Amino acid sequence: MNKEFKLPRWNELPNVALYLDQVLSLLDSYLSGVLPGRKSVLTKTMVNNYVKQKIIPPPVNKKYEKKTVAALFLVACLKSTFAIPDIARLIAIAMNDRDMAVGYDAICDHMERCVKAAFAGGEGKSEGEAVDYLMERVADSFACQLFVMKKHLNR
Repeated sequence: MNKEFKLPRWNELPNVALYLDQVLSLLDSYLSGVLPGRKSVLTKTMVNNYVKQKIIPPPVNKKYEKKTVAALFLVACLKSTFAIPDIARLIAIAMNDRDMAVGYDAICDHMERCVKAAFAGGEGKSEGEAVDYLMERVADSFACQLFVMKKHLNR
């Protein structure tokens, strides 16, 4: 992950339903650099399991709607930090039918701010100092915010 981390906003997601291969390709195009060493961000099996667990809606005629694609972006970004049931609750809270675009965009904004804050101020330092500084920033900002978010989800 780097300070250029950017998630697509609601209005940047395709307005047409996508086949699973297209969804996975879209996810990889935005997130493959975030999770180095992995072939793909999510797999067909993972997505099928999320459907079975009712974390995301099932495809309609084998195509996934925009709201499902948005939910999969959130799952892909958060699955290494949160339990899947917590992510499902976050999606349900933030992306209700009335304010889906607003909720999705707000989560994207927050994740990008966390990444930017983690990397802020490391310029001009040696590689070792920059790594140490980055680790401090991650501990001070991102980890603390995740703790607060997790506490909010467990209410």
